[in-house]
Amino acid sequence: MQSRLQSMYSVDASEIRIVSNLAFQGPSNGEPVKAKTGLTVGHLANLTVEKGTGFFLDVVKELISRGYSFRASLAGPIISNELITPIENLTEFQSFEYLGSLYGDSKIQYFGKIDIFIFISNYSNEAEPLVLYEAAKSGTLLITSSKGCMSSQTSSLGGFVFDTSSISVVEIADFIQSDIVTQKLKDQQVIDRIQAYDELFLKSRLALNSLISELGK
Repeated sequence: MQSRLQSMYSVDASEIRIVSNLAFQGPSNGEPVKAKTGLTVGHLANLTVEKGTGFFLDVVKELISRGYSFRASLAGPIISNELITPIENLTEFQSFEYLGSLYGDSKIQYFGKIDIFIFISNYSNEAEPLVLYEAAKSGTLLITSSKGCMSSQTSSLGGFVFDTSSISVVEIADFIQSDIVTQKLKDQQVIDRIQAYDELFLKSRLALNSLISELGK
């Protein structure tokens, strides 16, 4: 990131300070381990094809076609009109729900019920999505593409990153059903991801405070 900023703005490396968006979030407050109500996969965004909503819907359809036992929860305003019909078609299945836009406590409660958050964004200006931090704050397992800063962001939060250029619906569906993911959904792993979030939050807040102090000199 630092070298990229250097080349973009022609500044000396010593003049660059990087502060994560996470610095403006809050700590997890020791959020509880998720209730055992069966596996739930989720996706929340401004719902567009570029943000990976269509990909998420295709993964859900693939898992349904396999007879896999799970629930899928979609949230956010529909921005791409071409997603309306695919979403409506999936609401016919009891395993799928569309909740619309969520804010504040409703969004916190949403992530508290999600086991796996799927965010296969191909958005050209993707950077460091706040929604990944919001999900990770509850110990939710992240499965993302590698756009923008998401590779380091997802990895640091105990999630899994897939190559944006070659990722497939079948690959993600297979991965969700794998033993690797089963192990990652155990209580201790959820706790470990919450702790990873808190440690990263503290590091980001300290970097922000350092920058504020430096600017005040």
